[in-house]
Amino acid sequence: MTDSLPADSDLTRLSRRVTELYQCSRSVAEMYIEGGWVRVDGVVVEEAQFKVGRQDVTLDPDAQAVPLRPVTLIAHKPPGMPSEQLIDAREPWVQAGNRSALDHGSQKLLKRHSRQLQLALPLDVESCGLTVLTQETGVLRKLTQTHPGPEQEYLIELGAEPAPAALERLRQPAGAGPYRRSPIKVSLQSEARLRMVGKALDPDSIREQCQQAGLQVSTIKRIRIGSVSMARLASGEWRFLSEAERF
Repeated sequence: MTDSLPADSDLTRLSRRVTELYQCSRSVAEMYIEGGWVRVDGVVVEEAQFKVGRQDVTLDPDAQAVPLRPVTLIAHKPPGMPSEQLIDAREPWVQAGNRSALDHGSQKLLKRHSRQLQLALPLDVESCGLTVLTQETGVLRKLTQTHPGPEQEYLIELGAEPAPAALERLRQPAGAGPYRRSPIKVSLQSEARLRMVGKALDPDSIREQCQQAGLQVSTIKRIRIGSVSMARLASGEWRFLSEAERF
C-alpha cells in the first residue's frame, strides 16, 4: 500500500522550508534557491515559490547567499537561424548542452540566465558568427546607443577572387557630412575571402558595398565586436562574457 499524496494544506513554499531548516531569513533562503544551491529529492529547484511536502530538501555545502547579477553571453549564431531565436524564452536556446567546453569559469548556468535577454547588434538570418545576448543595460546601451558604435570584424566569402580595384573601392569612405562613413580596413585573407574591419558595419551594408564593387558575396561571418573576439567558439555554442572582457 502506497502513501497518499499530501493535501494542498500540507504543502509549503520552498523558501519557507529552507528558512525553517537552515535558520535563515526569507531573503537569504530565496538567494540560495535562485542561485541553484537547493535540491528537492536530489533535483535542483530554482523557484522560491515551488511547493514541497514531505520531500527531502537539502542545501549545497558551498552555498552562497549573494544577489544574482545580470549576465552577458557570447553566442556563435549559425547561418539560417534568426537571431531572435537565441533569446526566445518559450524555448530557451541557452542550455548546458550547447555551452562551450572552453568556458571554464566558475559561473553556474541558471534558468534565469536564459530569461530577459536582449540582442545587441543582431545578425540577419543568412549571416553567422558573434552575437551578443545580454541582461545588462550598460552593455546594451554601449553597443546600440553610441555612434558610430564599436569596431566590428567580419570574414566574407566571395564567389571569386576580387580584383585589386574592387578592394580599393571598398576602402574608400562613402557619403558626406555627418553621414560620411569611416574608412574600412579591407584585406584579402585567401583567394576568395575578405576581412573587413570598421565601425557601423553590418551584413546589409557589407553586401551593398560588395555589390557596388562588383563582388558576389557567399557568406558573412562576424568574428569580433570591439575587443571581444569569438575565438574558438564553435557554431551553435555560447559562453559567458568574462569579467575581464570589455567591448
